[in-house]
Amino acid sequence: RYVFLLQALHLCAQAMDFVTLVLVFVIVVVLGLIIRGSKRSPPPPPAKYELGDVTLEALRFYNGYDWSKPTLVAIRSKVYDVSNKYDVYGPGKPSNAYTGREIARALALGSMDEKDFTADLDGLTAEQLERLEQAVQDFERLHDRVGQVRAGSKGSIFVERLQP
Repeated sequence: RYVFLLQALHLCAQAMDFVTLVLVFVIVVVLGLIIRGSKRSPPPPPAKYELGDVTLEALRFYNGYDWSKPTLVAIRSKVYDVSNKYDVYGPGKPSNAYTGREIARALALGSMDEKDFTADLDGLTAEQLERLEQAVQDFERLHDRVGQVRAGSKGSIFVERLQP
């Protein structure tokens, strides 16, 4: 009886050794893949866009609802690509109402009212103009300038993809 029990224990020990070897092999392979994967170079930056001259009417097409186009806003006739802030400017997001528009007055007033989506700064206080200047500085720092609004220009409606 004891011989049978000893043989069974010996077989179990051999099986455990085999399972341990397999587990060690799997761990070594997984760690090797992780280490090798961390040495890969980062993906290339996304292609930059250049819009050039654009009319306010054409700018309306860049409101975040067409994934083939970047999401753009204009401030004092300078057009900025805000696509990198989808959580703020994407469809259904808090500031999506600004997209595809000239928003200088709205930023100065802190307004989301459609009547304030204009470049007209008449009647603004010094404090409101200072708020606008701060917003422009933030946009310059956070977003790429990709074009400018020209009244009556025959601006391209389509964005050109440029190689970085």
